[in-house]
Amino acid sequence: MNNPISISTGCVYKLSDDRNKLIEELQRFSPQGIEISFAHPDYLFNFDINKDNLEYLKGLKFNSIHAPWIDIVYGDNEKTKKSFRRDIKSM
Repeated sequence: MNNPISISTGCVYKLSDDRNKLIEELQRFSPQGIEISFAHPDYLFNFDINKDNLEYLKGLKFNSIHAPWIDIVYGDNEKTKKSFRRDIKSM
């Protein structure tokens, strides 16, 4: 199969508000990729990936970020611009 099998933090979002803990939880399923899901823009703005998770994700075949969908209207506005220029501090 050419397409990697990935899983989203959205599947385990009720376990923790900490995306680092959600990534760690998903590791036990040995996915080929992880999608980090951020329902609300503040979840994205306040996220700091830890070093171990960053190294883990770098070793996977595919990763993605699901952009926020609550309390945001995408367009030519500051919240959209901030969402798209967000740098993960630990990278």
